[in-house]
Amino acid sequence: HSTEFAQEVELWREAGWVAAWQPRTIQLNPTRMSDPAETSWYVGTPGMNGLIKGLAQDCDARFGVRIQSLSSDDYGWTLGFEDDTPDFECDGVVCAVPAEQAAILLQTAAPELAQEAALAHALPCWALMLGFEKPLSLPFDLAICEDMPFAKLIRNTSKPGRNDLESWVLHATAEWSEDHLEWTADDVCKTLLESFQSSLNLTDQPVVAAAHRWRYSQIAKPAAAPAAWDQDWRIGTCGDWRIGPEIEHAWLSGRVLGERLKSKT
Repeated sequence: HSTEFAQEVELWREAGWVAAWQPRTIQLNPTRMSDPAETSWYVGTPGMNGLIKGLAQDCDARFGVRIQSLSSDDYGWTLGFEDDTPDFECDGVVCAVPAEQAAILLQTAAPELAQEAALAHALPCWALMLGFEKPLSLPFDLAICEDMPFAKLIRNTSKPGRNDLESWVLHATAEWSEDHLEWTADDVCKTLLESFQSSLNLTDQPVVAAAHRWRYSQIAKPAAAPAAWDQDWRIGTCGDWRIGPEIEHAWLSGRVLGERLKSKT
């Protein structure tokens, strides 16, 4: 929506990290299908993490580790991990994790930033991933749903760069996800699959089926400011939870903090 972000997305597209997606789109409720307004979509290529891999290719990025403590002294910050990963020392910290996690992580290290994070609230999403031996006979690639357990039904195969396996990703609504937040993945998988099949009169059985819970999927109550930076302690926060629920909001928040950091160096 913003000019800045549109220009950035174009750079990502030129780099091959994202691509335009033009799905056959419908509005779906239990009684009818209709055509919604046209919307531009972009997706990561060749998978949704293609953008992250591209952005991180020149960085010393460490994945699959969980920080459990932050401590500071006159020389900088020390990050402690929950496993045997050695401590990491750095000059400053940018915390870009979900607000609920930031509120806990920063509680002792930066209490004012923790209080800001505690004001935000994210909604969960259960997602169901399905794979089929042959294409489903459905006249759409993307369904925006109403009055159903689902918010979106997405034919993942229709996205650019994907393989030929007929695969779908079904996003449950935030309300349904909250009501079933502590269900097991197996129970969610069974219930949502049955709902998908009955809603669309499908008899096809998936060869692959798995459910995944995004506990902090989409921000519902953002914090007041787009980013924060404490120059004295050299610690700050950014993320979609500061502005709104879209990827664009996360990028805009990070850009604001990045500009502040540039002005301080």
